[in-house]
Amino acid sequence: MTATTVTLQAVDRVLLKTPIAFGSHLPALGTPIKWVSEQLPIMSEGSIKLKIYEPGKLVGAIDATEFSQPAIDQRLGLYKIAKYNYFPCWHQQATIFELLINKDTWKGMSKSQQAIVDNTCKASVTNAVA
Repeated sequence: MTATTVTLQAVDRVLLKTPIAFGSHLPALGTPIKWVSEQLPIMSEGSIKLKIYEPGKLVGAIDATEFSQPAIDQRLGLYKIAKYNYFPCWHQQATIFELLINKDTWKGMSKSQQAIVDNTCKASVTNAVA
């Protein structure tokens, strides 16, 4: 038997950024996201941090955004202020009623693959609503 040494490389650090509608000092409104921001570095051993932007402090700091579901976010014009849509959001993990697929990717799929995705989505929505 030969002993093998494995060296683990440090994980790149990730900084998440989020604006909030209510100050982080408000019980039940701003405190849950504050709690998440405190827990992430502990759970990830320091590799993930969350920076909170209090109301009125957001000036070109966000790369992605979300408010509700992508269709609603589009109507609100969020695509005009951020390049990416973040979905599902951390407070709505189970309310996925739409699937976004890059148009070129969709066109590159076979009819069979498209049917599988289509029927899976229908079954998921039916299961969630029923």
